[in-house]
Amino acid sequence: GPMSGSFLCPNGLIFVPCRMRHRETIRRVGRGKCYFLSLMDAGHMDAIRHQLQRHAEICCRIGHHPHIAFNLTNGPGATRSDWWVVDEWVGEHSLADFLIANDRRLPTERIPSLLLEIATAMSVLHSRNIIIRDAAPCRVQLTDDLTRAVVTDFELAKVLENVPSVVGDWSGD
Repeated sequence: GPMSGSFLCPNGLIFVPCRMRHRETIRRVGRGKCYFLSLMDAGHMDAIRHQLQRHAEICCRIGHHPHIAFNLTNGPGATRSDWWVVDEWVGEHSLADFLIANDRRLPTERIPSLLLEIATAMSVLHSRNIIIRDAAPCRVQLTDDLTRAVVTDFELAKVLENVPSVVGDWSGD
């Protein structure tokens, strides 16, 4: 089911994050993002499908890393008017959730190690020529027990290999 409301990306896409359970393997859970492609014109929809694969490509480049999202699958939904990106489950809340919610607080003793984990993830990405252009607290998932931070949402990342950007003019958060 949906974890929270919808989000508007800087490139105009709208997505809803969801907690997903595997149809066959009951204990397997993932964090899905459903992008609504039907809200854009047909010409733009074909171009954006290719760009949405960027998250999975970056996750594949990195492989398993404790502080970078691990992508399980990525592709069109049943109607092809939506696109799904499904990562391994990390936790219910992002770092942003803890920073803006009055009823949730990060334990003071966990803050230095969480920041180090985020910096480690960014260092790994940078060492592979990947730049996160929209780095923000909402792009960091925290495990439910607050023992680990995981950087995610690489759809707008830039791979420094003469690959076209997802979007040339955007207002990030």
